[in-house]
Amino acid sequence: MDDLSSVNKRTRIRQRHLILRLCNYQNCDARQRLKLKIKARQAAMVCSKPIYVFRELMQYLIEQRIVGATPGYSFMQDTVAKALAYEQNRLISITRKHLKLSDIQSLQSLLSDSQGLYEITLLKREPKDFSLKEIGQEISRGKQIHHLYCLTKELLPHLSISNENIKYYASLVTYYSVFRLRQLDEWIVYIYLLCFVYHRYQKLHDNLINCLIYDVRRYIDDTKSWDKRACV
Repeated sequence: MDDLSSVNKRTRIRQRHLILRLCNYQNCDARQRLKLKIKARQAAMVCSKPIYVFRELMQYLIEQRIVGATPGYSFMQDTVAKALAYEQNRLISITRKHLKLSDIQSLQSLLSDSQGLYEITLLKREPKDFSLKEIGQEISRGKQIHHLYCLTKELLPHLSISNENIKYYASLVTYYSVFRLRQLDEWIVYIYLLCFVYHRYQKLHDNLINCLIYDVRRYIDDTKSWDKRACV
């Protein structure tokens, strides 16, 4: 077998281009790299999970039949990181324009421990069951964040943020401790908190609706049980 290393570089490159062209594939040149960066920013607006953005880029490479000189790990890592940073800066810039001082103070109060326990920690709790006590506490949580929920309905459309990202940012508030949240950029934390409030308030109504369904079914079952006893 002939040693391929003996073939000069220019010949190898020419043969590589010929094979790619015959198979309808293409190199990842500067133009394609720019498109990847744009694609990454678009993906970050849909979902800011790094793995999601990475998979979208890989899917783009497959769809566009790009195999020659495929971007290396460092390029992909850098592209994803810059796209996520760009999305965060976009959200922060818009939030700065729309949040009032009173709004900021309300959001900051969620991270305070005025009752001996952080407000956000209390809000993270969900009903253990459909008992009167648990549902009463859930209703109280709704009243507590209602004004912030109204704020999110006004602000989130300006952010052009997807439902997937709202859920993702809300999950970060649930995942991070208050100590960790305080270490992050304050403006990105405000965005996380707004998404949390929006998602939590909707979940609260789901819980109340499920409680209503549960009670109605229980009353129906009790009524049927009494009817059977009355007929005996």
